[in-house]
Amino acid sequence: MVLALGAVVLSGVMVTYGTMMAGRTNINETVDVVLPASWMANFYGASAPAARTIPVAPNYGAVARAEKLRDEFHRDVLGATSVFCLYRKANQVINPLRFNWFPYNAAIDGQIDSPRAFYDLVVRKYPAASGVFEVPANPSASNAVPAPHATIFLTGFSSNPAVLGIVATYEVDVIRMVSARPWGFYASVRKYGFDPNNISSQISVFSSGWEIFYEPSMRVVTAPSQFDNEGFSPLFVMFDRAVKRSVVEDSVLGQDRFKVAAEQPFYFIWWPDPAMQDLESLPISGQPREARRAYNHMGGRTSFMFTTPMFPAL
Repeated sequence: MVLALGAVVLSGVMVTYGTMMAGRTNINETVDVVLPASWMANFYGASAPAARTIPVAPNYGAVARAEKLRDEFHRDVLGATSVFCLYRKANQVINPLRFNWFPYNAAIDGQIDSPRAFYDLVVRKYPAASGVFEVPANPSASNAVPAPHATIFLTGFSSNPAVLGIVATYEVDVIRMVSARPWGFYASVRKYGFDPNNISSQISVFSSGWEIFYEPSMRVVTAPSQFDNEGFSPLFVMFDRAVKRSVVEDSVLGQDRFKVAAEQPFYFIWWPDPAMQDLESLPISGQPREARRAYNHMGGRTSFMFTTPMFPAL
């Protein structure tokens, strides 16, 4: 009976995968792309090649790697004291500030109880960070979204009161590729942590991750402008506590509409889905100043959506 049930389940998986693959209109399962060497060295380490052979979505192997990283992310969140998501600037794909801890002085730096407070701490200790990260904010009232480059810092306990420990750092990048064929989008999700060969080093190193290439939704593309409206953003939105609506902080940019959390602040986080064939845009709906108008077009675009508390320990 057990063997028969196992055979049924396996057959179902094979049929599902076969259906997914049969729906593909592209004939290539991988593509060769060349990315800036400085980007790849920053993403994956100094020895990472700039010329890469990358699976084309949908790809079942990439899905398995994404699911493994998702499980790691959930475990790391459970062990974290706080989660701070920051966007990186559109022209700043590289992040030189991945550390296992940041210097911290409670008397000077105060409580680190929000993404803005964390951003201010990082900029105070490393002024160059202001050129790397955006000032924390959700999509504006016009629903213009930040560039699809995000860094997620998971802070943790430290036995040293002079540092703010980092459990792990996750990064998500969706890069539009138009300078040379193949045209499309390079997407990558990565985790960084302690160097197993140098556990005392402050510098975080690449631990695990995955990458995928999305072709344009139009299968015959003669110019990059034909898929200008495609992409994957926002990568996250942050919902603050509803009680903070008593103080109008940013009505012009529409930030106060995200103050809806009944108890503790939380995020919606989206990762690209290697099981999706492309990044075709979906229509935006809802009233202009509703919070959901900034992100409801992400519904149904990925199975890798997380509702993550800002303070998991609470």
